[in-house]
Amino acid sequence: MSVVLGVTQGFGILFAQRFGAGDGGGLRQGIATAVLLCTGLGIALTLFTILFLEPLLIPLNTPTEILSGAVSYLTYLFGGIGITIVYNLLSAILRSLGNSLVLLRAISSGRSGALTSRQRALS
Repeated sequence: MSVVLGVTQGFGILFAQRFGAGDGGGLRQGIATAVLLCTGLGIALTLFTILFLEPLLIPLNTPTEILSGAVSYLTYLFGGIGITIVYNLLSAILRSLGNSLVLLRAISSGRSGALTSRQRALS
């Protein structure tokens, strides 16, 4: 997951430089390149982690009693790499253009909606 964060934030630097220089064509080209590279990275990381989960957990001496549960949990966790990449890339684009309030509002509304749903369920 740290690789994803580093790559997307690195693209954010490139976007900010292009935007600050007034290079709209370069900005569009940089975003298109980032989308292509992040798509490839997301597919590769997801496939690698899901295909090699069990072979990676065995040398780590994962107890056999919990191996299937660990594989199941990590499959869901690593299956969300694509969503993480999309969010981080979009946030890097918005931050590089100077708009971080949209992200704050999106996160705030998502959290308040989740809290409201939980309060209704507990009532």
